[in-house]
Amino acid sequence: MTRLIPTVTILFLLCQFAGIGALVAQAPWDVEVLDPGVPERTASGEEIRVRVILVNRGAENWDPASGFAVAAHWLEPNRDVVRWEGPRTPLDEVVRPGESVTLEATLVAPSRAGDLLVQWDVVQEGVFWVARRDPTPVVGAPIEVFRNHSFAQLNVSQDRWVTAGENTTARLALMNDGAVEWTTDKSFGVVGRWRRIGGSWKTTEPPRTHFLTPVKPGEEVELEVVRRVPEGIGPWLFEWDIVHEGVCFFSQ
Repeated sequence: MTRLIPTVTILFLLCQFAGIGALVAQAPWDVEVLDPGVPERTASGEEIRVRVILVNRGAENWDPASGFAVAAHWLEPNRDVVRWEGPRTPLDEVVRPGESVTLEATLVAPSRAGDLLVQWDVVQEGVFWVARRDPTPVVGAPIEVFRNHSFAQLNVSQDRWVTAGENTTARLALMNDGAVEWTTDKSFGVVGRWRRIGGSWKTTEPPRTHFLTPVKPGEEVELEVVRRVPEGIGPWLFEWDIVHEGVCFFSQ
């Protein structure tokens, strides 16, 4: 009987564990990302197409006829949301439990620059996001977002005391640390921004100082620029900005 005790005990434990396993139910909604397809870096606001591979690990179908599609969330490394909503990529067919799907998905980077995460998700439009119900939510793929329109002010020589309403000149040294070339067709110009202490920034319209030679990303340029002093005496705060006409001010 002594030799039978371990055998009986092992059989009992095996049966007990088998019973526990039988009680574990498959979650209805669960997505696994086999390949997030995201590049190492992309420009802010840029729209790209990436190849994504997802697996339906849940117990329910992802049926495009019921409004199921794929989209991405943008997160901080600590998982704070930068942008939750994103363009939808429709499913071509039903994805059943255990099946995988490969998509050319649309991804649009946020205006926020920095080291972020892309979390792919499945949505039933107007009903729910799978990530909200997934017992094993997707961690997210790391990606660096850099600014398309960005500059560094390397040096400046300008007067601190100016007369209200006049035009003055300054000498600037700038570096293009964005991804867009500053062209000479007057679509890029240097402008000044003023604000009262405690007030909001006001970008002066004319004058613009345009570039005489193209400035490619990573290149530096020195130029003499014109600034228009606003009406109204007293202390003002001032900073330089660049405008891409019809697109944006770099400070935005």
